[in-house]
Amino acid sequence: MRATIGEFIHVASRINPPFICIEADARWLMEFCSRNRLTYTPVLLKIIAHVQKKYPIMNAILARDIIRKKIFLPEDVDISFAMEKKHRGGTVVLIPIIRQANKKSINVISSEIKHLSELTFDEMPQIKLIKLMNSYPDFLKYMTLRMLCQSAKWYNFFFGTVGVTNLGKFGITHFYPLWINATVFGIGTIEEKPVVRNGTVTTAHMLYLTIAFNHRILDGSAASEILVEVKRTIEDEAFYQAADDGM
Repeated sequence: MRATIGEFIHVASRINPPFICIEADARWLMEFCSRNRLTYTPVLLKIIAHVQKKYPIMNAILARDIIRKKIFLPEDVDISFAMEKKHRGGTVVLIPIIRQANKKSINVISSEIKHLSELTFDEMPQIKLIKLMNSYPDFLKYMTLRMLCQSAKWYNFFFGTVGVTNLGKFGITHFYPLWINATVFGIGTIEEKPVVRNGTVTTAHMLYLTIAFNHRILDGSAASEILVEVKRTIEDEAFYQAADDGM
């Protein structure tokens, strides 16, 4: 199993080297999650799906169209996210997918994450296919992964359209979120720190965010705009007021 994960990361590390970091004021996020007894992850997944309306390119898939590669833009935001599972005395990371996150409420996303967290390793979606790939020789694993990445349909089936990984619970701030999607978001910890507002030093709870992106699909300026929009939405009280009405 570790070898299979290694093959995925090997391919991903050659696809997504660039990344950009930012910090967001988490005041409204923390109040919303406390008020509704939610963890941060489903809310942040919904915010990322919400931002895709303004920036469809973040949902892109680079795949082959018969002869040459082209960029496909699926309408639905299928968010893959890292989740740890116990397996044979150790811990492995699986990447389940929240399908159509753009069409689901925060409560529904939260329920799906909770359901996935309660599943055992052997009960996880697509685990039979992953185990089958794990039984292949190394060269065949690599070739199979390359073939999957050539088809927009199979790419979406296995990897979704946007990636998210959350290391905030470990106290990690900025990090490089390594995965195979065109845009991958790294969620860091929330840290109280001094900030300057209107010329006055005060404190705020700041959330660390990172975006890694495929330079074959979007450049640094586009990735920066996407990350800034995620930050703006996290800091927008109106977003949470609307979310309260649509949960």
